[in-house]
Amino acid sequence: MLVAPGDGNDVKARYALSGMTMYVTRPGAETERRMYAGVVIEALATSKDDEVKAFLIRQLQLAGRDESVAALAEFVGDKRLCEPATQALLAIRTPAAEMVLLRALASAEGANRVTIIKALGELRCKTAAKELIKYAASRDTNTRRTALYAVANIGDASAIDVLAEATQATSSYERAGATSLYLLLARRLAEAGQKQQCIKICSGL
Repeated sequence: MLVAPGDGNDVKARYALSGMTMYVTRPGAETERRMYAGVVIEALATSKDDEVKAFLIRQLQLAGRDESVAALAEFVGDKRLCEPATQALLAIRTPAAEMVLLRALASAEGANRVTIIKALGELRCKTAAKELIKYAASRDTNTRRTALYAVANIGDASAIDVLAEATQATSSYERAGATSLYLLLARRLAEAGQKQQCIKICSGL
């Protein structure tokens, strides 16, 4: 049985669950994996402790697929559990997982918002590009830098102006970071076949 930190020793239980997670993710074990994910989801729904929930979410990060998305969606707005839940959704990497993060962005605040912005950038979610551009002008340094990375990695041409402006920042550190991201955007555009846009960016540097 899993217990909250300080309430007992659950090392053996955690070790056993971690081993089972690895076992059911082996090739050819889809039926077992799905059954195991269902058990973990049930345990997640009944657990009262955040640290236990975080451990269970990490098992879904490894063993979960689309069947786990709805359960994980319950935690993306939670201050403690947003990070592990987002990482699990990022690992699942399906349209359903992406949609959960996209919807969560609207109400996310603080560190949760930064976590979700980064994840949408990692997923290269083009649907989120225009919304993320708004955060690229944030007064909060962490939010702004993360949003600039996200829109650059997504590779949407709508991010050209905001990244071009960022390369003119007063701080040399900010300029260097923005220039690197501007080049990342150029690379993503080239990969998408938008070579003229890529040339435009490179010519302007």
